[in-house]
Amino acid sequence: MLFNNSLKTFACLIALSVAGCSAACAQVTFRTLTEFPAFKLKDAQGEIFTTTKVLKKDKPTVIIYFSPTCKHCQHQTEDITGNIKVFKDVQFLMVTSYPPEDYKSFLDTYAIERFSNITFGYDPDFKLGGFLDLETLPGVFVYDKNGQLKNYHTTNLKPQKLYSAIFE
Repeated sequence: MLFNNSLKTFACLIALSVAGCSAACAQVTFRTLTEFPAFKLKDAQGEIFTTTKVLKKDKPTVIIYFSPTCKHCQHQTEDITGNIKVFKDVQFLMVTSYPPEDYKSFLDTYAIERFSNITFGYDPDFKLGGFLDLETLPGVFVYDKNGQLKNYHTTNLKPQKLYSAIFE
């Protein structure tokens, strides 16, 4: 009898611990953790990389979570690539959770690979998207050169506003 009660108590404690951890872990977002954490993404060829391996802390970073079919996302990309000289000291991480058949034509259209300061990432499980607590696209997240969140926006930013969001 004592053994059964102990076993039930132990099982309840395990269940509560797991539920508590799940609730606590689910609450970690860009709002509660201001330094950008490591995430595993895939590049356009399907190779896995970690964000901390490609993003350097000595430069400001802009993370743009996008949809290849979103007009606002397309305009944001055009604004960045069309003004790339203005943003030469900024590293961009452009991320989508849309499948390769959707994002590959986007990458080709905007020739993303020709820009050394733009990294593409595929987030098939929406882990980064969940961390960024996305509700609309594009999501534009600006981190300073120390990796600390400065500001975020839930719409595309014209070049002058994006520049101000990064450097002011």
